[in-house]
Amino acid sequence: MLLNTKVFKIILPIFTYLLFAFQFVYNYLCVWYANIPEETINFKGKYLTIYLTNAFIFLISFVIFIFFGIKYIKTNNITVQEKQILLGNLILTIFNVLSYIFTFKSLHFDAIFSIVIIALLGYSVYLISSIDTLKVK
Repeated sequence: MLLNTKVFKIILPIFTYLLFAFQFVYNYLCVWYANIPEETINFKGKYLTIYLTNAFIFLISFVIFIFFGIKYIKTNNITVQEKQILLGNLILTIFNVLSYIFTFKSLHFDAIFSIVIIALLGYSVYLISSIDTLKVK
């Protein structure tokens, strides 16, 4: 079955990361190029640091997931600690998406899109938790 393959267990979270990156850039471009004075001043002032922090956390978690995901695909084995790192990384990403939603109070389309992203990340947590681990002696 396609949903139980090791490649799908890694590709689904990567696809979800890319969806969130699209939403992230889309919101930035909408605020910046709309050129609404009160929005751009507000964005440049108090939200820029929060936005950059969310982007940095997202980038670090994406790189960590790519590293351990490729290792899992190549070797077909994963230790308990690596599985815990992948799960913790996905949970950190869910928290990052939630903080992004509540900080920027996204539009209705973006809120629905964010709920889809959170649901996909939650399903990814389930898929990663079903990975068999190596028995370390």
